[in-house]
Amino acid sequence: MNTSDGIIILPTRGRTGGKLQRCLRALKETGTTTPVVIAVGDDDYAANQEAYAALDLPDGWLIQVGPFPNTAAATESVRAAYPDAAFYIWYTDDNIAETPEWDRLLVSHLTGNNIVSTAFGEKSSRMNGAIAFSGDLIRAIGYIYPPG
Repeated sequence: MNTSDGIIILPTRGRTGGKLQRCLRALKETGTTTPVVIAVGDDDYAANQEAYAALDLPDGWLIQVGPFPNTAAATESVRAAYPDAAFYIWYTDDNIAETPEWDRLLVSHLTGNNIVSTAFGEKSSRMNGAIAFSGDLIRAIGYIYPPG
């Protein structure tokens, strides 16, 4: 997987049923081209291995399994695994992409030292959608989620 251009970090936990499948289907239907790294805790993966194996992931999308007790740990582990990415998009399985080519539109607004967020449909009245961070900004700060 070539992640030097950027990655989508998608932490998930216990949602191999409808939510994760619906989220992934929307990403594919909107033409998402940025590689997706699904971050799964090893306990969740062990309990749902068949369901994760059955996911129909496009080429270049993958599952990263690790000792992730929460979303912050999962996000930081994936970010650290791809330290040279030009950008990071943080995206959860609660989000349902609606805009065609949303990832490229979002990234087109990054200036190198900023953060850009979206709003997607049903959840947008109470939470952000995808959040894009320029890689240079994250490298300067050192994290997406603060330590601890």
